[in-house]
Amino acid sequence: MKLDYDCVRDILLTIEELNFCEYLHNSNVTKFKRLRDYHPNKIAYTIKKLSEAGFIPKIGIVVAISGYINFNICEMTWEGHQFLNSIRNNDVWEKTKNKSLIYGSLPVKLLVNIANKIIENNID
Repeated sequence: MKLDYDCVRDILLTIEELNFCEYLHNSNVTKFKRLRDYHPNKIAYTIKKLSEAGFIPKIGIVVAISGYINFNICEMTWEGHQFLNSIRNNDVWEKTKNKSLIYGSLPVKLLVNIANKIIENNID
């Protein structure tokens, strides 16, 4: 399955907006406006990848023998916050995606670098 960076961003934004003791889990993803248009399998896959990247804690993610991904997420890691801070602004995100399209699929660290450059250029 291809990693959808819009889904990555929308999941992180959703996690950030959770109330204290509120969880994002398999059964409630459609409750969140940002996630309604994504297939539940895409959300589960993206959650797994966010965990592998260190953006959300590994606790709360269970991969069953059948390959089914069960998740119960209430927070992101420091790295997750740092990544989200780089791509939070809609204008910066759109410019970052447009720049990355030139090269095709890019590693997350390069996306952060592109976003940070765009932010730096806007500050000057």
